Amino acid sequence: MAVESALSATELRLVLDAALVIARAAVSRTPEELAGLALEQVLALVPADRAAFFLVDPLTDEAVRLAWRERDPLLPARFAPGVGAVGWAIAHRASVVVADARRDPRFQPIRYPVTRSLVALPLEHSGRVTYVLACSSFTADAFAPRHVEMLRLLGEHVSAAFATAQQLAEGGGLSPQTLAEYLHDLRGPLHTALGYLALAAQTAAPAGHDVIAQAQQACRQALELADSVLDAAAEERQAAPLSSPEVPVDLAALLRASVARVQPMAELRKVAIALEAPEAPLAVIGRQRVLERLLDNLLRNAVEHSPEGGTVATRLAPHGDRAVAVVEDEGRGIPEGELEQIFAPFFRAATSAARQRSGGLGLSLARRWAIRSGGRLWAENRAAGGARFVLQLPLAPSRPD
Repeated sequence: MAVESALSATELRLVLDAALVIARAAVSRTPEELAGLALEQVLALVPADRAAFFLVDPLTDEAVRLAWRERDPLLPARFAPGVGAVGWAIAHRASVVVADARRDPRFQPIRYPVTRSLVALPLEHSGRVTYVLACSSFTADAFAPRHVEMLRLLGEHVSAAFATAQQLAEGGGLSPQTLAEYLHDLRGPLHTALGYLALAAQTAAPAGHDVIAQAQQACRQALELADSVLDAAAEERQAAPLSSPEVPVDLAALLRASVARVQPMAELRKVAIALEAPEAPLAVIGRQRVLERLLDNLLRNAVEHSPEGGTVATRLAPHGDRAVAVVEDEGRGIPEGELEQIFAPFFRAATSAARQRSGGLGLSLARRWAIRSGGRLWAENRAAGGARFVLQLPLAPSRPD
């Protein structure tokens, strides 16, 4: 049953925010943990009383419940192909929307009598149904077409995240070759998306310009990250040194520009950015593009881990023969034993609290770029709570008068 409904800008933003949370967790959680996190996002999006993810057995096509979130505990469940809404979604590779289970003859008898309305969406990967997302409500007609569309869109992101989590769980990580191929393939669609967004901006109503601009910024950030990873991979293949040319760069100006680039992301998450930087130039040694990426990564990381209504504090000042930049957030902080480990690529934290900050490549690349510029980057915890990242870079030699 295909259901189409245009989402509002607010609804689309909620779905994309949820997808971002899930995507970032894919590299640091098991499939079971990822499913639980995804269900928390689902229950925040739609008016469901219960939600569950079912793993589809590749040999029998049976659906086995992997994770669930609900008010009351449920018994373990398995659905044979074609049995119940979940089995029907697998057999027909199509979504099922039931307005009132008590009146729908397809799914009798009802396994859980309190269920009135439900949605079951098959999630496909590599040409087969691998998971089913099911939501139910104790109220009839609980799911409007827009709710089904939100679940469908989120489901596409969840399916990709599950595939990543499964590959990491089975193989221990992504090979450099696989990652490079993935990023090469990713750049084409991103450039295409930017082209379509540019066309949309020419015809969109004024109210849509802000949303389009944020989408363009997100695409450009993804392209920058892809280019950064490919650059790093090329350096490793060529055994290139990490030193950088001695070119004076105004770090104060770069930091102000970085704050401006990250500001829309902070506003979206209702996080303030406080900046203290000298008005006069503060020249350091490095390459401008590398330093821009470094500062952007640190600021985005801080915004992502700050609570709504929080503040990211950013300070820059000279200290001896070094420029010192500090970025602080008001998040959960970092376990003391993992302050160094979080800079490892795709680091998988041992505790659930630390997993909020683990995974990905952002901090690993930031440290690489700091070293490349002749500096240092480390993390520590604030006494008042939250994390502090400290960047030291060598000041450029003073020019003779």
